[in-house]
Amino acid sequence: GNNSSSSTGTGNSGSNDNGSGSNNTGSTSNGSDAATGTATAGETAGVDTTKAADRKLTHNAYFYNKEGKRANLLVAKKGSTMTTYGTQTIGNREFYETKNGLFVAVNNFRAQKRTLKKNAFVYKKDGTRVSGKVLKKNSKVGTYGDPIVIRGKSYFIIDNNRYVKAANFGAVTLEANNVPAEGVTSNAVLGHDAYVYNSEGQQVGNVILKADSEITTGETKTINGRQFIQIGEDEYVDSDNVTGTARTLTAKAYIYSQYGNRIGKTAMNAGETVQTYGDVVVIKGKTYYAIGNKQFVKQTAFK
Repeated sequence: GNNSSSSTGTGNSGSNDNGSGSNNTGSTSNGSDAATGTATAGETAGVDTTKAADRKLTHNAYFYNKEGKRANLLVAKKGSTMTTYGTQTIGNREFYETKNGLFVAVNNFRAQKRTLKKNAFVYKKDGTRVSGKVLKKNSKVGTYGDPIVIRGKSYFIIDNNRYVKAANFGAVTLEANNVPAEGVTSNAVLGHDAYVYNSEGQQVGNVILKADSEITTGETKTINGRQFIQIGEDEYVDSDNVTGTARTLTAKAYIYSQYGNRIGKTAMNAGETVQTYGDVVVIKGKTYYAIGNKQFVKQTAFK
């Protein structure tokens, strides 16, 4: 499912939004080839630059190669903006072409009309119902990407922070191909959403890599006093999104989900050290540190 918090980001970027069934991201993940199609030196050879258009993701997305397999194990977060260069059909699915020979599925940007088989309530990203909003049976509704999972149930994204249960549309055929191309590997995981930077420490484009994306790391370098880790050719992320920062609890602390709900009844004690990733994120008006695996601890527990 996608979801919930928002954050500013030390090179980080926004919120933690879970995006299961998220569709597309890619490139070879060997730490040398461009991973996101946004590098400053980005290869535009072979693409029709007259078709260049900036498009905003409405659904999390994988990157694919020209065979329709995942080019890497990254996930571009919904809300990211990508420059595309026309469409191409791979198999029976339509893709936008980006730089560096990468492709992103069109249905992550553009709505696909589906007919409701029954009346349907509309929900928010935390699975709570939008009061008074009911979509009528047989009406056509635009959906984005494959269904995502929120609190164990499948939903289609129909708009910003608006969702409809997938079951209301009857049988659904999943489109996203989760098969990686041969040779795609990873050796680290993003603990926090992350922007991409070049070797000068400048943000490249507006693609946000989602927390839990798997990356292959290259060199670590310090740029203007800030440490970065290489993930592709002239592509870096803030190292705190990958290696994190050890922080000592000053108060008893519980672990929370991306929805701001407490997980379990066991608390961590003051004096314990916890690894946190990136800047604080905001969930339902409260600030938290990400501790990995879609889990969070309140910022106040460290003060």
